[in-house]
Amino acid sequence: MQKALSSAWPESRKLPSRATRLNPFKPLIDQVLRADLDAPRKQRHMVERVFERLLDEHGANEISYQTVRGYVAGRREDIRIQAGRGAVEAFVPRSEARHRTATSSRPAPIPAASPPPTPAQNNSPQLADRGHAPVVA
Repeated sequence: MQKALSSAWPESRKLPSRATRLNPFKPLIDQVLRADLDAPRKQRHMVERVFERLLDEHGANEISYQTVRGYVAGRREDIRIQAGRGAVEAFVPRSEARHRTATSSRPAPIPAASPPPTPAQNNSPQLADRGHAPVVA
């Protein structure tokens, strides 16, 4: 009763994490992903190949491809960060933006296109020199 009176919102329920069929194979997948850190980019394991190795080499017939795919997607970056090869989150201040002037950051204006020639301009001697016949109106 005291808990209900202390807050209008109920406490969140904490469910224990369930064991999955993938749990016995997680160390094997992590080992493959760690080995891929030193491999050339084209020789790294795709999720499909990790799944095939689990089926062929370890008899993991009770797990699905989607389960392996979800685990590898979450663990690949974690393993890179643990190895010190992950992306570093850094803040880069935009101090250079304050020092720019308004005119230096603007692009040069594009000149307007000239209008198409009028019928009177089509009879010009320049067009006649190029083999064009004069336009008769």
